[in-house]
Amino acid sequence: MRISKEWHDRLHILIPYYRRVLKLSQNDVYRRHGNYKWIISPATVKKLENHEQVFIKDEKYQELLFNLNEQLHISQKIDHYLITQSKQLYCVMETERYEEAIRIIETTLLSLKSQRHHVYYKECIFFLGKLFLYLKDRIFMNDQEYSLLFPLVNIFPKGFKDILMDFLYIHASGANEKKLSAFFSSYSMEASAYLPNRINYANQLYEENKELRAYLILKEAEPVAREKGSKNQLAYIYIILSSIALHIDIELCYSYLHMLEKMLTEEHEDNNLKGMILLNLANRYLMLRNYVRCSNYTKAYIVLNPKRHYTSNIISLSYCNQMLNKEKDKTLFVNDNLTSEYDDQLEYSLFSYYKQTFKNNKERMKFLQDKVCPNLTAFDKIYTRIVSDEITRLSSESGSYVNYFRFHALLKNDLHSFSEDHWQYQR
Repeated sequence: MRISKEWHDRLHILIPYYRRVLKLSQNDVYRRHGNYKWIISPATVKKLENHEQVFIKDEKYQELLFNLNEQLHISQKIDHYLITQSKQLYCVMETERYEEAIRIIETTLLSLKSQRHHVYYKECIFFLGKLFLYLKDRIFMNDQEYSLLFPLVNIFPKGFKDILMDFLYIHASGANEKKLSAFFSSYSMEASAYLPNRINYANQLYEENKELRAYLILKEAEPVAREKGSKNQLAYIYIILSSIALHIDIELCYSYLHMLEKMLTEEHEDNNLKGMILLNLANRYLMLRNYVRCSNYTKAYIVLNPKRHYTSNIISLSYCNQMLNKEKDKTLFVNDNLTSEYDDQLEYSLFSYYKQTFKNNKERMKFLQDKVCPNLTAFDKIYTRIVSDEITRLSSESGSYVNYFRFHALLKNDLHSFSEDHWQYQR
């Protein structure tokens, strides 16, 4: 059986991938079980494991896959079919025709059913199955599924590859800074023409403080999103543009927020889009210290998604009430079941700060110092704003600004440390 270059490249990714997933040693995979001789040379093994360019004879792949208990069945007919399906899925996903995308995925999965035990085709089934659940029922992949899909991007046809990159980005950006950084260090979206990836790349540039480059990409993408009718992507463009403008031109920032507000008034049935717009409007108005609008949009989000009443919503509403000199809304904390085991320790500590009753400002400042600030990083822009405003308020009420100045000095140093040496309790 002659193996094409495309399949060579695919197998060079999959063989070390299978070995790691199965937790086998290199000797288990790269040596013959009978006489313990190398199937491929140790130098070739090293290159293969390090994802370097390598040449392996066609007949060697079957031996390696046998040691992995994997079956190789290459079908040109199926390969051409997958390329065609990936192009179709690319087009309908880019134009947000999700019902059509679901039908394409269903058809493809049905056609691949007989290949579910074969190398590469089973990975196509795994990826498309996860994408199907996300599009149909809004079921996100978990961390384990993410780690299984993450190394596979380059085994797929271009259409699937671009969609998978966006799919992985959605998970990474909603996880933590470390996971997002690992994603960007492994995959570049710069060369991708897929609209969501163009916008994701612009967001990456924005996070790297390359605002001008991000702005130019987004202004290029804006008419494309309008032409394709991609409302989610258009909203995402305005969300990032409002973030860029926030620190440069407040009036321009408000103009992008008004565009988002206009999108809310348009008739559409996509509650996920409405929710994304409401949450981001709330966050932008929080950063603009417009507490009334922040509160209103947060409440509107809760009404729209009562079962997705996030801890962050409670923190935002409590913060707004505090800054508007309103009494604590105890109903926000009635049904909470948060414990110290909660995944996000920063959110948990801020939630606890607003839930607890303190005797005085000294206790409040001590709680911020001991429990909240050690979890704060420069990546947490919104929570940094909340903590900053709380420290400013407490300093103003006490008349002592020592902690205020020390906190803002730390902000300039990217929040590298919040050790006790940097603080004094307000007297």
